[in-house]
Amino acid sequence: MILILTKLKIKLIFLISLLGFSTGLLGKGGILGRGGFNVYAGTGIIYYQGDLKETSVPDFYTSHVLGKMGITYNFFNWGELKAQYVFGELSGNDMYTLNAWRGIKFTSPVNEYSVQFKLNLNGFLKKRTWDFYVQGGIGTFTFQPTVTYGTLSSYVPESGFTSPQISYLFAMGITKWLSSHWGVALEGTYRKTNTDYIDGISKNGNPNRNDAFIDVSMVAFYRLNFKKKSDDPRSFPSHCPSF
Repeated sequence: MILILTKLKIKLIFLISLLGFSTGLLGKGGILGRGGFNVYAGTGIIYYQGDLKETSVPDFYTSHVLGKMGITYNFFNWGELKAQYVFGELSGNDMYTLNAWRGIKFTSPVNEYSVQFKLNLNGFLKKRTWDFYVQGGIGTFTFQPTVTYGTLSSYVPESGFTSPQISYLFAMGITKWLSSHWGVALEGTYRKTNTDYIDGISKNGNPNRNDAFIDVSMVAFYRLNFKKKSDDPRSFPSHCPSF
């Protein structure tokens, strides 16, 4: 019951933040009220990095399908704010590492809400059909690991981890404009977290190194408040959205 109430509280806080974000800052009287809104949705792969998978390179065994959606606000040519929700599954397995003898594996659902700032590296160009960008931000995510282990493992069941936790996001990507309203983007995001319990093990692994998770995704986005032809980013970049 406490976990359910915590999740509901997170969602409520996120929605209230979005409301304040859109009305306080982005209205006609707001300091950012000259730009445009964009919505997006997409999919890709998401995977974990930690004691049961030390490399940041994706593999077939521990990569899972993700979904993501969000809203962005472009308030000048080279910058935008972004509120995003991502959901998927994380897993790791000793069988595919140098610790195969240990026999530990885990799976966990993950749900993340984040706010990010994006910097369009070519936003100074007056004519463009591509955007190259970097972005960073902070998020909160929930997880619930299920751990299994082999008969030869010295694994001792652990408890006491808390969820949700904090994630720090760093990303880069590329956007392609298809029309005045539509575009697609390819992006990679690395998340460093403040917990070593995503995989359900800490004392059984390396408690001095926190877990991380990564996604590579493609999304489609749509511009909501396209007003005039001169706002087309293919001819004039003002408030040019990506995703």
